[in-house]
Amino acid sequence: NDTIVKTIDVSPHPMDVKVDPVTNQVLVTSFASKKLTFISTDTNEITATIDTGISPWGIGIDNREHRAYIAHHNSPYLAVVDLLNKKVIKQIPIGFESQSIAVDTNEHKVYVSFHDLDKIVKIEGKNKNEIETVIQLDNRIPNDIAVDPISHKLYASIKYSNNLWVMGPESYSLNVPVVT
Repeated sequence: NDTIVKTIDVSPHPMDVKVDPVTNQVLVTSFASKKLTFISTDTNEITATIDTGISPWGIGIDNREHRAYIAHHNSPYLAVVDLLNKKVIKQIPIGFESQSIAVDTNEHKVYVSFHDLDKIVKIEGKNKNEIETVIQLDNRIPNDIAVDPISHKLYASIKYSNNLWVMGPESYSLNVPVVT
């Protein structure tokens, strides 16, 4: 069934799209505005639009905490959005314009890469929503980042190279029930 069923008009220059299957919402950032748009996955209708800051770019979602983290290309802040109430609850100062966000939903850790800097910021995302540490990447600039919530490994594609970096534990264990 690969047919377009609807076209939804959103704010100018939509940049990133993420789906939150827990709240049944699609989130869309619009780079040429300050808008984050909420769309119902049930009706494909816009349910809300809020301001998050200048040039919203990337979206990271913590499904368990019902929070979205919004990177801003022309602002040194990361917006924390309450998905249930559809409002910004905090602006986290991170110092520079950000680009990509990855969320470890099991550990509630938020990773943010910058547009042209060789570091990634790690944020404690459950209670404080504050910077936990800064990961230096030795003159390598991440383009996009992703995190595996099972192994807690962070993956970063590196600009201007043919490299992908893997950061985190080298191994992990799982408790698997045994049926006898």
